[in-house]
Amino acid sequence: MNKTIRSSGRAVIYHVYLRCLAESQAGQVLSAIESVYQRTANMTGKSVNTIRKIVEEGEKSNGIFSTPGKHRKSQRSPEERFG
Repeated sequence: MNKTIRSSGRAVIYHVYLRCLAESQAGQVLSAIESVYQRTANMTGKSVNTIRKIVEEGEKSNGIFSTPGKHRKSQRSPEERFG
């Protein structure tokens, strides 16, 4: 089953595409190959600090990322509501 990519994810993908297109048209890599964090930041449009935090989180969780959900009150039984 395919999952929908949220707008923020689509924006990052498009930004990476534009960066790769610019490199293709220039005929060369626009950032130093050695600076992986900087290249990633340039391609995604995020800061190097953000990239470092995401990489650290990914290494701790073996590449599984979770977004905290909304905390909802638990349903009370009818006896608790009216009792």
